[in-house]
Parts: sequence; structure tokens; C-alpha cells
Amino acid sequence: INRRKLLIFFRKAIMSQKLAPSIRVTFPLLALSLQCIIIVLFALFVKYSEDSPNKYNATYPVFQDVNTMVFIGFGFLATFLKRYGRSGIAFTMLLAAFALQWATILEGLLFDFRESKIQISIISLIHADLSAVSALVSMGAVLGKTSPVQLLLMTILEVTCFTVNKWLLDILLQINRKTSDMYLHLFGAVFGLMVSRVLHRSGLKSGHEKEGSLSISDLYSMIGTIFLWMFWPSFNAALLDMNREKAIFNTYY
Repeated sequence: INRRKLLIFFRKAIMSQKLAPSIRVTFPLLALSLQCIIIVLFALFVKYSEDSPNKYNATYPVFQDVNTMVFIGFGFLATFLKRYGRSGIAFTMLLAAFALQWATILEGLLFDFRESKIQISIISLIHADLSAVSALVSMGAVLGKTSPVQLLLMTILEVTCFTVNKWLLDILLQINRKTSDMYLHLFGAVFGLMVSRVLHRSGLKSGHEKEGSLSISDLYSMIGTIFLWMFWPSFNAALLDMNREKAIFNTYY
């Protein structure tokens, strides 16, 4: 009897959730289609390059720190809205996963395309992580006011624009992409403001009851801030071959 009551309870709970068609149909189809395209591109063009053991051992811990910032730091940071705590973490993981894959392909085509293949190394993973961060910064400006479909399309578009921007800076102004990667916060902030301006409607309310925060959401957001603060020295020094220690010391102090 208890099991039957429990099943009835969960069935009513699921049936009572009236999800919009964009979430029930459009979003899964879009995400699945994009993932299939990425899988095909990886199968056709991607090749793993072999780093020297010394370089790999020196760089992988830094990559781990940056990856922790992307998924845990920005994930918990996105819980600042009281009604979007779980979805903030879920959207961070989803968008970062797509951004990492798409950035790897674009970075490889523009910077690491040799012998008709995209050469992937441990440095490529760090570049992809940094490109994903630009999209996560923009997500913070529109979280709670956009649908999952809009967030996913925004991520794909922003990563494309950010990577092309780095390529143009390298070709036209001779700015190394290791330097232009550090402009990701400015790029992400401006892109997020631009998206929020495009989505703005004059008839919308200036405020909404769901925009506030709670003590628990502030606590989780603070946890994300602490993770970002802890690993920021690695973030700034991740792409450096020389003077990495100096970058870490300068950031830490």
C-alpha cells in the first residue's frame, strides 16, 4: 500500500509540471543535434597530439584547477537567484560541456590545423576552458530571463565570436592568443549586456518576485566565489610557459 501511494504521489508530481514545448521538445532535439554534429566533426578532424611527459606533468595540475573553476566555481556562483539554484548549476554544466567541445573545434581550425587534422594537446583543453568561461560570464547577465534553447544558442554564438575575435587580433594586431584569452571577462560581460538588451521588451516589468535571493542561495553562491578565489592564480598562469611562478605570486598577493 505504501509503495502504491508513493507511486501515485510521484506520478501526480510529474504530471503537474507543465513544461513549455521549448523545454520538452525543442531543447532536447537541439542539444542532441548539436552533440551529433560535434561527434562527427571530432571523428573526422580531431587528432590527439603527444606532449612530452615533462610538459604534461607541469601543465595538467593547472588544467585541473581551471576545470574546477569552470564547473564548480561558476556552477555554484550561478545559484544566486532563489528560484534558479539547481537550474543554475545544471545550466553551467550543460553550457560548459557544449562550449568546451565547440571551442576545441574552432580553436583547432583557426590555430592548430595541421596535416588536415585538428591537433589537440593539454594546452588546447585550457584554451577551450577559457572560451567556455566567457559564455558562463554572459549567462550570469541573463539567467532566469532566458529559456534553455536561448542559452544554448547564445553559448554557441558567443564561443564562435570569441574565437574569431582572438584570430582577428592575432592576424591584424599581432596579439598572441595567450594574451587575448585574458580579455574573456570583458568580452563575456559586454556580450551578456548585449544579449540582455536584445531580449529587453519595453512592456516588461522592472522587477519580478523571482529575482530575489535567499540566505541558502547566497551561501552556495559564496562557495562558488571561494572556489574562484582559490584557483585564480592558476587561472592567470595557465597558459604561460615562462614566468608562471611570477604570475602566480602576483595574482596571489
